[in-house]
Amino acid sequence: MSYICAKCKRTLTIEQLQASFMSPRARCVYCQSKILFKARPPVVRRVKAV
Repeated sequence: MSYICAKCKRTLTIEQLQASFMSPRARCVYCQSKILFKARPPVVRRVKAV
């Protein structure tokens, strides 16, 4: 599973954030931003209109 930093837009893995999860808040290891998003899978879902 990967995360994307909202400030620097870099992709981080759980292994890179492992030390950050030991602290009360997770942070980007590059820019120290606290805002991280889960990366969406590249699969496009199509829903049939009714």
